[in-house]
Amino acid sequence: MKKRQVLLFAFLSLFVVFSCVKDNVVDISRKLPQEPQPPATSGNTITMDSLRSLALNLPAIFSQQPQTRSTGKTIKEIVSLSSFFNQPATRTATVSGKNPVSDIYVVNYSGDAGFAIISADTRLVDVLAYSDYGNINDTLDNPGVKLFMSGVYDYADYMLNYLPEKGDSVAVHGMVLPKNSATTASRGYTGQKTLSAITEYPYVNENPYYPPEDDDVYYYYQETVEDQDWTGILKGPFTEVNWGQWMPFNNYMPGCFMMGHAPAGCVPTAMAQIMSYHEWPLTIYSDSLQWNVLKYYKTDNAFNNAPQDARHRVATLFKELGTLVNITYDCNGSSASFTDANAAFNTNTLGYNTDGIISYSRSEARKDLRNNRPVFVGGHKENDETGHVWVVDGYKDQQCIWTEFAYWYRYEGGDTPPELFFIDTLRAYKYTYDYVHCNWGWDGDNDGWFYDPIFQTNNPEERDPGVSYGNRGQYSIEVKMIKNLRKK
Repeated sequence: MKKRQVLLFAFLSLFVVFSCVKDNVVDISRKLPQEPQPPATSGNTITMDSLRSLALNLPAIFSQQPQTRSTGKTIKEIVSLSSFFNQPATRTATVSGKNPVSDIYVVNYSGDAGFAIISADTRLVDVLAYSDYGNINDTLDNPGVKLFMSGVYDYADYMLNYLPEKGDSVAVHGMVLPKNSATTASRGYTGQKTLSAITEYPYVNENPYYPPEDDDVYYYYQETVEDQDWTGILKGPFTEVNWGQWMPFNNYMPGCFMMGHAPAGCVPTAMAQIMSYHEWPLTIYSDSLQWNVLKYYKTDNAFNNAPQDARHRVATLFKELGTLVNITYDCNGSSASFTDANAAFNTNTLGYNTDGIISYSRSEARKDLRNNRPVFVGGHKENDETGHVWVVDGYKDQQCIWTEFAYWYRYEGGDTPPELFFIDTLRAYKYTYDYVHCNWGWDGDNDGWFYDPIFQTNNPEERDPGVSYGNRGQYSIEVKMIKNLRKK
């Protein structure tokens, strides 16, 4: 009688780490003060202690502020993202009815020093957003962040509910893998690995190893998914200003009873911030812009101490941009179309060229950012054309190879320890965790790094050239961009 048994062991890892070196390809392998330990888990979720530990590590990874990176932050509160969706009847899951964001949390840092959005569900990418500026609470008025949070709901619904219904894929740490792929991961083994010569991804071993027939020996294997070769690219952020829609930017807008002036509008605000990076044009309708002066005042509060001439110049800029995009001023929110913004950029008055408007594309956005060109982006919910426009001015990408191994052990019985005698490569995947830096045009509030796949809502999704992952389910937001916005 043959004595053969096959055991499957699996361990879990979650932490995602980035480098903070600008404009270079860098090694971003675990550059934290202390190596984080794999988080404790229960089923598909990490514990709150593990989530809290990850949140405390994020400033060292994401923050643009050197002092924050070195000293860190403390946590004010951890709130379920579910609490921000107070109309569950309108946000039903695709299949199971399970709330897809029940294990996603908003971590607010003390002193209004920003927030993080973190998933405790190991089937999703762990870090969904990070900002150094402002908390998220039930009085959130930033329309860009609201739009992103709706996208997070849709993304989680797709990964956790739509994929199981479709039946041929599973979600593993934000990756879409074949259903027969291992759904847990380990990076704890330190022995030498026997790697296949892999040159193309995804890779599948068509002839996996199986041990020989032997009546006197037990064989078993340990199957794991391990991450290797973490590398990263950081580009930007480019814009140096954090302007908004109120004083002094709206000083020359129509008046509102008891409210000063109508807001300047998100379209002129995003346009002005992109133009400030290029420092172009030099004049607008014979008015000298003097970009070196305007960029000195990076926020609305900074303009409080600016000379009248600087406040006049920036208000004039916003007023002229509003005219160019045919803006409609309203005390409750000024509006202009994306099409008119694209047309205005292409006028001789502003002196830019574009390649038109397209659905938001991660690859096209990166092409522009690699050429040092901030991207003009806008989005809205379905059946609601009153959305928001903002600037994407940087990206932070982390790429790794995920490889499935089978560790084969031989055990001869008694006190003899098991012997690892063969390591087989079963499958390998190349995957990128990518973030973009968003300047929301909200006086700097909530600016930060946001998980880029949330914004790409077109179907089918294509994460690697030529590799389609099919229909992405029911996204409730639409996002578009102006492609290749550049000076003439």
